[in-house]
Amino acid sequence: MSSNTNSTAPTSSCDAAMLNRIYRDARIGAETIDSLLPHSSSPSMTASMIKQMYRYRGFAHMAKEQLRRMGTAPRRASPMSRASIRFGVATHTLFDSSNSHIAELMINGSTMGVIDMTKAVHSIPSGQQTRALGKELLKFEENSIEQMKRYLH
Repeated sequence: MSSNTNSTAPTSSCDAAMLNRIYRDARIGAETIDSLLPHSSSPSMTASMIKQMYRYRGFAHMAKEQLRRMGTAPRRASPMSRASIRFGVATHTLFDSSNSHIAELMINGSTMGVIDMTKAVHSIPSGQQTRALGKELLKFEENSIEQMKRYLH
């Protein structure tokens, strides 16, 4: 019997696919918030956004570390993709940078994250630990939507 059954390290290509999805979604969330932060004029909204950004970074770090333990690196977003985020934020805040509009953008982004992670959790047959991390990110996205609703006017 092999003693190579470490339940803390993912072992399948499906785990790698799920971890890459978690990493990508979390990075997009963090980068989007980083781009939106300068537009927030509410100290409480800014504090909430900063907490969310660090939580996204934490998810990205966890996924990256699990991928590293598998002997692989996460698929990084292209510079064009990252520029697209910044351009999108600049475009969407050009004429309306109110806190309500920023909250709407945050809610829309988190909703896309909920959809993407729900699809991943249902379609990628990953291991229990990897699936749990995906579900945790999904729950975080849902909670983020609820937090931002209070800034809608």
